[in-house]
Amino acid sequence: MLLAIGIASSARQPRPPTSSRLRASAFAGVCGFGIPSCVHAASGLPILSADSALIRSASAILLVGLLMLALERIPSLLRSLFRIAMVIGLGESAIMLLLYGLPASWSEALPMLLDAALIMLMIAPLLRGLHRDRQLLLQEKIKVQGTLESIPDGVISVDGQDRIDYLNSSAKILTGWGDSSALGKTLGDVLRITSPFGDLAGLKLPPSAVEILRRRDGSQVLIELSRSSQAGALDQGPTRSVIAFRDVTLTEQVRQELLISNDHQRLLNSLLRISTDQLDLPSLLQQSLDMVVAAQGPSSHATGAILIIDGSGHWSLPAGHHVDPKLVSAWNLPLGAVPDPIEPVPITSSFDDHCRIPLYDGQNLSGMLVLGIDPGHRPTATEQEFLEAIGKTLSHLIERKHAEEQIRQLAYFDRLTKLPNRQLLIHNLALGVAQAARGGSGVALMLVSIDRFKDVNDTLGHARGDLLLAEVAQRLRSCVRESETIARHSSAEFAIILTGLSIEPQIASEQALALASRVRTRMAQPFHLDELDHVVTVTIGVALHPTDAEDAQTLLKNADSALNYAKSEGRNRYQHYSAEINRRLTARLQMEKDLRTALSDGQFFLVYQPRVNLASNRITGVEALIRWRHPNEGLIPPSQFIPLAEETGLIVEIGEWVLATACDQKARWDRDGWAADLHYISVNVSPVQIRQPNFIETVRKAVAGSNIPPGALELELTENMLMHKTEAVLETLKQLKASGILFAIDDFGTGYSSLSYLKRFPLDVLKIDQSFVRDVSDRNNAGIVRAIIDMARALNLTVVAEGVETEAQLDFLRSHRCESFQGYYFSQPLPAPDLVDLLQRHRAADGDS
Repeated sequence: MLLAIGIASSARQPRPPTSSRLRASAFAGVCGFGIPSCVHAASGLPILSADSALIRSASAILLVGLLMLALERIPSLLRSLFRIAMVIGLGESAIMLLLYGLPASWSEALPMLLDAALIMLMIAPLLRGLHRDRQLLLQEKIKVQGTLESIPDGVISVDGQDRIDYLNSSAKILTGWGDSSALGKTLGDVLRITSPFGDLAGLKLPPSAVEILRRRDGSQVLIELSRSSQAGALDQGPTRSVIAFRDVTLTEQVRQELLISNDHQRLLNSLLRISTDQLDLPSLLQQSLDMVVAAQGPSSHATGAILIIDGSGHWSLPAGHHVDPKLVSAWNLPLGAVPDPIEPVPITSSFDDHCRIPLYDGQNLSGMLVLGIDPGHRPTATEQEFLEAIGKTLSHLIERKHAEEQIRQLAYFDRLTKLPNRQLLIHNLALGVAQAARGGSGVALMLVSIDRFKDVNDTLGHARGDLLLAEVAQRLRSCVRESETIARHSSAEFAIILTGLSIEPQIASEQALALASRVRTRMAQPFHLDELDHVVTVTIGVALHPTDAEDAQTLLKNADSALNYAKSEGRNRYQHYSAEINRRLTARLQMEKDLRTALSDGQFFLVYQPRVNLASNRITGVEALIRWRHPNEGLIPPSQFIPLAEETGLIVEIGEWVLATACDQKARWDRDGWAADLHYISVNVSPVQIRQPNFIETVRKAVAGSNIPPGALELELTENMLMHKTEAVLETLKQLKASGILFAIDDFGTGYSSLSYLKRFPLDVLKIDQSFVRDVSDRNNAGIVRAIIDMARALNLTVVAEGVETEAQLDFLRSHRCESFQGYYFSQPLPAPDLVDLLQRHRAADGDS
């Protein structure tokens, strides 16, 4: 456009002549005739004479030669003097003609003719230069006009009165004035601007501005124009102007579309930047919808809704969403389901257009964006593409939110019970303790452990074990308020956080223990697992903040201490944390440490409990029992250290020692001649031992190493042991039974009594637990003992009653044909030498008799 202005300006100003040397020669020649004439006139010489003519000719030729070489370098002032001399010379000739008329003779005319010839000779180059300059100017004008006609920009030239004196072809096309009728009209008549910058004559336009041009036929186009003004010629006439303009309609459309595209992209970026971790899915969708509706602009009267597919496959609104009722009638959903909260109502305005954009979660349709728009603002193709991009973006948000929810579930929630896991438990516990510290209230942490859950898994299978855990979680939820946190702390252990308790320790303890009692009662009800009823018990440990701990970690540790102490005291109970519990647990840790060195230090020893035949009243065998003589604590009963040894796994090493020592002792007795009195030696086996892969080898090694008959060894098992990994235990017993080893069921009646187990396993002896024998005066206990004796006889098992301490108990057993017994009534467990003394006394008594 600036090029067009420059070309147009150049066309209005002629270039200076290029034949300056010729013009200088002509001027010099004329001056050469004029100056000598003046000199002659001043000296009194006749002007028209041969001498004067020759002098003038010679001087003229001389001056012409000199001036042709130097004229271009002389100052402009001298050029002016030469022009004056030329005028004088011409005037001289005119005066001569006026004064003297035409020459009378050739002699007088000859000098004048020579002057004229010389003058014509000098003027000819000047005339030729002027003609050449005119041709050059004409060619330049043709070039400029050709250029102006070929450029796409419109160019209009106006004079000082703002009247058009030139417009190129592009200007004619753009303005609609295709003929030459625009020439002479004012600029405002041809270039009709309807924008605020329309005052062209007053030069109020910016150097370059986009305007709306109303063409001659009334149509409108967008133009970008500029105006260049220049002063008039030397006469200081009015200012002239050149206006250049171009059609930018398409460019503006592209620019507007680009701006819209940028706005769309900003909205998409804003949607992608929405923080999904701080919003649930309904809030996320509502915020996204608000942004989409706002982007349509207030004039569109846009409204919208996001519908999601619920679990039953019907369309529904996310919680808390509000929808313009006018949009409802526009819905034509594929499933034909209008959300329940929305009732169809008649449309009360012109709003009747809508578009639907599907939303996906991965490959599955998860929802729909329904956007209603005023009919006058129906979306263009670009806007439709944008809305589709919105749908893809919202689909991405939905998919990302679901993925985050899944990650959060995996990171903070238990997959089986759907409860918070240990990590989230610790977070919520710390939060609860901090809030309680600020609010002046108490917090209780309750750990609930399912007693012997491993037995459930081993006997009923892991599938039923999982069902039990899920049922326990549901029952725990029913015991507390919705605001309380219930979490799965470990495999078979749950945690409950109670907040808002009294700050008074006694009241807070009563509140927590009341819940513990309610939980135990609720858990005592049978669980229905795959058409099987199963009863479990739970053990609970409780710790309070701020009474028992100031921070969350200590509170959790103390609650765990209370739980462990309750387990060590027999399970199926709840225990509030105390400093005494911590002291006892510390002592337990010390016992574990000492237990690890007791075997190597020789602190264990065996005692032997005689087993007596009721009919003959003679000893038939013994049961080997372990004792621990602690160097500082003295004798520690098995009930204290055996459970600890089983928990720590030390029972495996200790059990091997007991088995080998008992077999060696039986071999010594046999060598000493007591084989006829002691037919067998009985050794208790822990469930941990029998699950060892080398258990069979260990037993055979002990028997072979002591060189006793395999039938002289009796292994005592518990009922619960038979129900753990039943098939594996059964295979182990069968292999040992094939070697001649005897088996006895110890403490029968206290575990999972089942005739099917008694029939399947290769058992030899059934021992009635002392808890039944101790109180046979009770009719129920007496009935249980009679039933056990009858059942054992029916299964061809030897019956042994444990814990016989009175004559009445012995008489009851004898009357019901119990075969053997053991207990303090006959003898307490004895060291090996004392047992030999007892055998000698009995042998002596038999001899005396």
